[in-house]
Amino acid sequence: YRENGTDIYYFKYKAAKTGKVTVTFSYEYGSYLTLTNSKKKALSDEEWVSTGTNNNKYVFAVKKGVTYYFKVSTNGTSGTTAAGNGNLHTINVKNTAVSAKGGSSKKKAATIKYNKTVKGLISAGDKTAKWYKITLKSGKKPAFILNGNVTGTLKVQILNKRGKVITTSNWSGVKSQYNSWGSWKKGTYY
Repeated sequence: YRENGTDIYYFKYKAAKTGKVTVTFSYEYGSYLTLTNSKKKALSDEEWVSTGTNNNKYVFAVKKGVTYYFKVSTNGTSGTTAAGNGNLHTINVKNTAVSAKGGSSKKKAATIKYNKTVKGLISAGDKTAKWYKITLKSGKKPAFILNGNVTGTLKVQILNKRGKVITTSNWSGVKSQYNSWGSWKKGTYY
């Protein structure tokens, strides 16, 4: 029960599966949501979750066995209840396992075959990169597409076989798409 728009609540959550956690609210006029670590240090920006913006749902990537907190506040307390001015709110959490690939180093890079899709997962708070390898044959057009849910910003680098960085980009946005561009020769890229 929230009587003041400045009220802040922390909900403790321990991930049962490595994958995505979908947080759903009942308050149609919007809530602010931040994912934090076990010490309540922010792992995400403060996200706006409402009926009109994202259907009252937000998704984060999490690791099995790790404890997180959901920091929640609203923009107000529209409505009246038997207890007085204010509103009852609910939070629902659904954890879905995601089987993802991605090497921990260039040497262990996961191979993506031409015109195929590989699932990747970078959990909130991860400090290490995920590595992937692609090989272009003669006559094949260069295309590298990232499509999915992104909270915050990811740094995307494309390297040649020797490990030299060809391009660096930032990718952000929920359900967004990142397209590579430029002239690539046949060979192996990371």
